[in-house]
Amino acid sequence: MQRITHTGEITNLVKQIVLPERKIPLVVVTGNLLDHTPLVGLEELTQEVGTLCELVYIANPELTRELAALLPENTGVFGGAVRIYRTDFHDDPAPKRSKLFNLKDKAHAQARMPKILEEIWAAAHAAGGLKKIEQRALSAKAKVKMFMGDSRVFVELENGKLATIQQEMVMPDVPQEWAFSIGQELLGVYDDELKIFIPNQVASSPEDLAQHFGLNSVTLGLVKDADRQNATIAVLPNLVFEVPKADITGNPLDVISSYLDIGDVVSVRIYRHPQGKIKLRMNDIDDDEVVLPALAILPEGEPWLIEGRDVPWQTTEPATQEIAIIIEDFIQEVIELPAAPATRPIPTPGFQKAFASEGAAPNKVKPGDTQSLKVMGETIRRQQAQNERLVAERLFADAEFSQEKFRRVELVREFNKLKLEMAELRKAKRAQQSNKSSTFSRRNRFASDSDWLHEELRRAWIGRYTAQERADSYRLKPEKFSFSAQFCESVREPHLDEDDIRKVVRLMVDLVTGRNAAERKHTVHELFDGLGGAQQSREDGALCWRVHIENGSPQAKRLHYWEKRDGVIEFGWVANHDDDL
Repeated sequence: MQRITHTGEITNLVKQIVLPERKIPLVVVTGNLLDHTPLVGLEELTQEVGTLCELVYIANPELTRELAALLPENTGVFGGAVRIYRTDFHDDPAPKRSKLFNLKDKAHAQARMPKILEEIWAAAHAAGGLKKIEQRALSAKAKVKMFMGDSRVFVELENGKLATIQQEMVMPDVPQEWAFSIGQELLGVYDDELKIFIPNQVASSPEDLAQHFGLNSVTLGLVKDADRQNATIAVLPNLVFEVPKADITGNPLDVISSYLDIGDVVSVRIYRHPQGKIKLRMNDIDDDEVVLPALAILPEGEPWLIEGRDVPWQTTEPATQEIAIIIEDFIQEVIELPAAPATRPIPTPGFQKAFASEGAAPNKVKPGDTQSLKVMGETIRRQQAQNERLVAERLFADAEFSQEKFRRVELVREFNKLKLEMAELRKAKRAQQSNKSSTFSRRNRFASDSDWLHEELRRAWIGRYTAQERADSYRLKPEKFSFSAQFCESVREPHLDEDDIRKVVRLMVDLVTGRNAAERKHTVHELFDGLGGAQQSREDGALCWRVHIENGSPQAKRLHYWEKRDGVIEFGWVANHDDDL
């Protein structure tokens, strides 16, 4: 641990903090204002995370003030606090990249120590610390023994040694019970230096995600962050997407941080952006769409996200600080002891009873000084009364904060209850769908199947595409597609149910507007004449193609269509998967 004792060392420390080449987090611990000793245990910090970060201790308050003056605004640290500077601090020297822990006393510091350690682990993980540990760690097998809150899991190795799984190394900010269970056997690596076990995890990239689920499929994601314009959503702890407002809601007046809460588990659609990147969107998901199970974090594990199970709301500590109270005894000591030795007060925060004697002989207070002492006493009493009012206001504010915190928890509980009720209402709505307007029920409004299908495509086009997309990128041109008699027959009941026909219509719209060609949401295959034969064709040169109506389901029905030489599509028929075999 580095200890800063001189002014010249502060300049070097600032250079360390903002150094772009810094590979590990830098943690600054400061001495408290009363006796200049640390509130956190330096030995405990060194033992727990000494190899993960650079630890620096500054006892002198004057030096912490110099440090704050040299760093960007609101990124200093003093008064017993602890600050963790991430390795990317130089990119954006903002408070969000340097987590601050304000501590009141040693008891409060001890209570906050787990969170401090968690944040250091998270900062080390973000700096690539996990890869460094895995390089030196040895393969091992372990069994889950117990949970220590939400942040640690204790496991027992085959040789009987105990180790921990750190939350920040596997699934930051998510309850460990979502991935682990008591008695579960795990494969991974063990680092004897830190006494930690890192389980093998499912590795995934955006392309792996698209391959696993299929483009245009809907699955679950976890809201990690949200501001006015964007949301950060994770489909795995290590696979995170930035989703802009336009892909979340069609209302430009919506504020995303009011629309989505951090910790919400939400439905997301996987699609390929015209630029070729795999992205997520939420603005075109129907209530009755099939939501595919989330990925598992561990090989052969359970899905890490479940619909309706959000991350529990985390309380934050109030920003108020303890207020020092002036002791009445000190006032009496100043006023009533005229024969006190001549002394010089030691400059410390607040009023203290400690004095440094200069060794002079006792002197009586002069009569003329009595009035000055009384004036000072009155000033101190007024300050004491003001402090007492502030303490009362603090207690009242804390009581209000506790009440609001309780109300927040109750509101979250009620919100989750309403979400479940809404899900049940949606199910009931689908159950009663036959009594309301549906794709099939609207058929009776039209003289022909062709008119009916044109209208259904138009409705889906308006409902699923934005006004700008309809005007610029994906126009629906009736002259560019038609329906064969066989197709009209194949999409009627009982060949298809309501869910099938809705999927068929959405797929047809994506095909005829060219959206599927741009985003490749659905995989299109040639229809061959038997095994190893040529692609089926007609006398007019049209070629036959087939595509699943539902991604991620190999046994789903298939849509068949003919594409003519001039690009016009003629929809041929919809059949079961086995009909093509």
